[in-house]
Amino acid sequence: MKTVKNQTSMRREHSAIRQKIESLLESGIPIEGYIRQMLEKAPHNLVQMMYQQPIENSEFWGVILNMITDFERYTKPQKLYFYLEEQLLVPKRKLLQLAIQHHEESKWLVALSKRIEGVEFGKTHIFEKKKSKNLPQWIFSYAVEGARQGLISFARETGNPLPAAALFRVDAYEEGIDAAVGALKKNPKSPVIKYVVAAIGPDVEQIIEDLFEAFDGDVPLSLEGL
Repeated sequence: MKTVKNQTSMRREHSAIRQKIESLLESGIPIEGYIRQMLEKAPHNLVQMMYQQPIENSEFWGVILNMITDFERYTKPQKLYFYLEEQLLVPKRKLLQLAIQHHEESKWLVALSKRIEGVEFGKTHIFEKKKSKNLPQWIFSYAVEGARQGLISFARETGNPLPAAALFRVDAYEEGIDAAVGALKKNPKSPVIKYVVAAIGPDVEQIIEDLFEAFDGDVPLSLEGL
């Protein structure tokens, strides 16, 4: 009986917070101050209100994103970001950027990226990691999870040989060729074959043949002499 009363009381508190925010929004009064006040006085009630009684208002979600590290103190980040991704009025690209900014080493970013970027998933995160020592591990992780176009785009825009190597490693042959061609067009000196050999072994004759065919005689410097 006591548990039921406590739950009823909590729902009332959540509703009171929601009604106050809605009142401020209707009056055109900024809500950030009140939300910050609730984060100090009743953070768990505010967070549970967000989960259980969300307000369909872009300003509300904008404030949540601007204060997301404060909200993370009272809920698991993975749960928070995936919940926000489901909300219609949350700007998804900004959400992904924030997730990468604050949790760039979290494995769940792969799944979040897939939900937000679709066929291009992995691209935003990999670009953020392009100077990182663990870039190869991230590229391979995305390749294993099915990233294709995002990796090809990264290769085309940077000349990096890693996407091609990773794609061949996961038996995505056509996409591996596309990534290799893209990297070599961006940077004719890109050591694509060296990285592919390191990833799958020395049996790359067919890959080299297909690359020569793709360039139709205009051979990139890194393929000369092969």
